[in-house]
Amino acid sequence: MMRFVSAFTLRGLHFQTPPRGQDKLVRCIRGRIFDVAVDIRKGSPTFGKWVGTELSAQTGDQLFIPVGFAHGFLTLEPDCEVIYNARTPMRPKPIRAYAGTIPQSVRAASPGRSRSVRRPS
Repeated sequence: MMRFVSAFTLRGLHFQTPPRGQDKLVRCIRGRIFDVAVDIRKGSPTFGKWVGTELSAQTGDQLFIPVGFAHGFLTLEPDCEVIYNARTPMRPKPIRAYAGTIPQSVRAASPGRSRSVRRPS
């Protein structure tokens, strides 16, 4: 479980590298977040495409993040708690993250819309 005290805290795009890639089910148990999954599988017809949705404690909605997708979210209000249910234990060493700025198309997106983004550098 992760807890974020401030609103608009960004948990940047992150993923587990092979052979320890993991599927995970994400749920917000307190507050609201905008949750994003990006296809980072080279050669995939949906490479670079992403989906985003609002998750909240009130609705109980969850987002499934398959192996080969980067995951990140933004808290939308103070005092948020987020839970990941993963198929395999998280190992700190193979975790990778994208550094740099968030593409304009992601920042301008409305919750629930799916758009293409450029490949992170």
